[in-house]
Amino acid sequence: MALLLVAAWGTARFLDRLAGGRADPVARVVAATVAVANPYVVVAGSTLPVLLPYAFLPWLLAAFVDAVRDPRAWRPPARFALAFFAAGA
Repeated sequence: MALLLVAAWGTARFLDRLAGGRADPVARVVAATVAVANPYVVVAGSTLPVLLPYAFLPWLLAAFVDAVRDPRAWRPPARFALAFFAAGA
């Protein structure tokens, strides 16, 4: 259950990053709900090796978007590395 919350929170943050900080709160909730309640998670998400990378994918993508927008910053690549490590890869 905690990994699904991490996935939902990461999806909402990723959407906010893509929108440049102007994402509608309703859009964040809808995106997080779709990310958590889709057929892939319901069927295959019951196992930890499948759910762990899935939960951290939005965090990886959010860090990637930040790194592309500010290529000289060191924090987005560090966040990407931490999320990659947390995903168990």
